[in-house]
Amino acid sequence: MTAGSKNCYAMRFAERWRGVPGHPFEQGFDLKLIPEKLTEPLRWVRSRKIFVCSMSDLFHEDVPDDFIVQAFKVMVSVNWHTFQVLTKRFGWLWGPRANCPQAA
Repeated sequence: MTAGSKNCYAMRFAERWRGVPGHPFEQGFDLKLIPEKLTEPLRWVRSRKIFVCSMSDLFHEDVPDDFIVQAFKVMVSVNWHTFQVLTKRFGWLWGPRANCPQAA
């Protein structure tokens, strides 16, 4: 945990629901990948602003590279949406792990 995590709103919110059966945050703030959520923007016809991983960080060290690449493939393919990606781990984008699709 970093010093910034002490005041993380997402962590506080998620931990309140730890152990509540059926709640999206039943696992608290533990990393949980939900691959089926990646394709949701493909079904939305109207333009939306999408906050990617609003309760986590897409570039967390335990998120597999292929999951990150899949997320970027969706973002590139649905250009009528605006995606907002916030992170403290932006080095992935330029580091040796980066292998993101490019917009055409």
